[in-house]
Amino acid sequence: MSKDGKMTWDEFWAEVEKNADAQRPSAASCSTRRFPMQRGPDIDWTTAEKIYVMYSALYGTQQSLERLAQRGGFGWQEVEAIQAQYNRRIRR
Repeated sequence: MSKDGKMTWDEFWAEVEKNADAQRPSAASCSTRRFPMQRGPDIDWTTAEKIYVMYSALYGTQQSLERLAQRGGFGWQEVEAIQAQYNRRIRR
């Protein structure tokens, strides 16, 4: 954690990795699949799954990762907001 008590990006992704294992499909099934990002380049599906673990912990699973992809994917500001909210949640 940084001096102000916030989680760094590296710490955030390490935590995402730790929590994602149970929800991750085999690497063979998603190695070339892409996930859309709003106003930006697509990212690999595995990275999107990591983000979705935190998204679903904060907002629930009403929308699947597949449905989010159909609707245009995550926005970069949304990913930053997920990280910020996750930081607040773990400090409680």
